[in-house]
Amino acid sequence: MEIIKTNTLNEKQIDDINELEEKCRVTDGDSLLVYKDEGDNIYPDFDCFYMLYEGDDLLSFLSVFQPDGYCPYVYAMTHPEQRKKGYFSQLYEYFLDELGFFKFESVSFPLSPDNTIAPNIIKSMGGFESKTEYVLSYDLAKHKKNEDNTLTLTSTTNEDGSITYYMQDYALKRFKRTIGSLIITPDDKIVCLSEFEISKSKRNRGYGRTMLNLLCEDLINKHYEKILLQVSSTNPNAFHLYESFGFIKSSCLKYYNIDYPQKI
Repeated sequence: MEIIKTNTLNEKQIDDINELEEKCRVTDGDSLLVYKDEGDNIYPDFDCFYMLYEGDDLLSFLSVFQPDGYCPYVYAMTHPEQRKKGYFSQLYEYFLDELGFFKFESVSFPLSPDNTIAPNIIKSMGGFESKTEYVLSYDLAKHKKNEDNTLTLTSTTNEDGSITYYMQDYALKRFKRTIGSLIITPDDKIVCLSEFEISKSKRNRGYGRTMLNLLCEDLINKHYEKILLQVSSTNPNAFHLYESFGFIKSSCLKYYNIDYPQKI
């Protein structure tokens, strides 16, 4: 057996991971989660890939997504014929060395709701269910226009291709005042919505719904067809806004965390 840890995958390793992923997908269903892009990790030197080989055969793979410097997201898979042999535990122990070096205090495992095996393994390691994250979608073809001439929506394109929108009014008819903002990331006819924020003094007064209406009208004019977004079960107000507006749940992920308090 050979264990490899690295922050960059070569072409053979990528092929081996794809092959293992397909074998697991056939056995477990079409809901496997795998992270394979080191470019999204915030730390360039972070060893985010762990592979267990027997000869040329990849038997188990663990990867870590670390986007913000706080809680890493852990993904893992093992060959269906090689499970219950402790391979995941071996790779996870290697990762814990990296965890201590970067002083992360917890890790999170995103899992599909139909995964019934992994939650029990994580709970046996001291883990707990922390939240559910829903993917919601909105069909712009069904949107009904709602006129509001008192507020305006402006936008600016960012360097990464995303677009930031601002909803504004005129305070005392002399200067613009920003009430809310959000970011969309276009992908063909679909946009992904994120970082939706209404000023604290303006919340619970219908401005969130107004901004969504203005956004939909702008997106329809630009020939987009659908909005996608993610919302957490820990944010019930946002979930209620989206659901009452007409967003539909299309999928969800359950997150299981393990805490590792740092010793002083």
